[in-house]
Amino acid sequence: MKTVTKLLIYIITLFFSSVVIAQDSGAKPQGSPPIPIEVFFGNDRFVSQITINKKFTSSTKFGVLVSSYFAADYENDLRKNESMNILLLSYDIYKGLGVTSGAALNSKWGFRPFSGGLYSYADKTFFTLISSGFYLTESNNFESKVVLQYKPKLNDVWSLYSRVEFLFNQDMDTKKHERSALYGRLGLNYKAFNFGFATNYDWYGPVKFSRENYGVFISYAFK
Repeated sequence: MKTVTKLLIYIITLFFSSVVIAQDSGAKPQGSPPIPIEVFFGNDRFVSQITINKKFTSSTKFGVLVSSYFAADYENDLRKNESMNILLLSYDIYKGLGVTSGAALNSKWGFRPFSGGLYSYADKTFFTLISSGFYLTESNNFESKVVLQYKPKLNDVWSLYSRVEFLFNQDMDTKKHERSALYGRLGLNYKAFNFGFATNYDWYGPVKFSRENYGVFISYAFK
C-alpha cells in the first residue's frame, strides 16, 4: 500500500508539472500523431480500440499514452466481455525513448499502478511503439506491448495498411503466464480511413486458454 501511495503522489506531481510546462509554452504540438479509433466486427465478438500517444506541446518532453480496449460478446454474455484500459504519463529522454508511469484498469483484476519504459518512432510509412514495465502490486506482473504499422503508398490517395500488435503479461511471483495477445490487420488506407481484414488471438491464464476472432475492421484517425 505504501508503494501504491508513493506512486500515486508521483503521478499527480508529474501530471501537474506537465500541465504547467504546457501552459507556459502555449504552443501546440507540431506534427502531432492522429488518434485512431477502430471497430472490429468478428465472428466471435465485437471489439473497439482507441490509442492516444501525444506530447502536451511541441516544446515539452512530457506526453501521455492512453490505450482503451473493449471486447463484447454478441449475446451479451458478461463472462465473455472484456476491457483493458491504461493511462500513462511519459517523459522523452532521447528521440522517442523515455519512461512512463501511470495505472491500468482491467475488467478481470481491477486497478494496478504501472511504471516502465517506452519507445516510439513514426514516419510517413512506418510506425512502432514498444512499452515494457511492471505493475506495482504484490505479484509485480511484467508486461510488454509492441505495435508495428506499415503503410506504403499505392498512389496519391490510396495506401496499403498493415498492423501487428503483440501483448505479453507474466506473473513474476508465480513465473506463470497471465495474459497475451496477437492482433493483425491487413487492408487499405484512404485519407484518414483504414479498413480491411482483421484477426485477434487472445490467451488467458497459466493454461493459456485461447480465443480466436476473425472479421473486418474500420478505423478513422482523428487529428
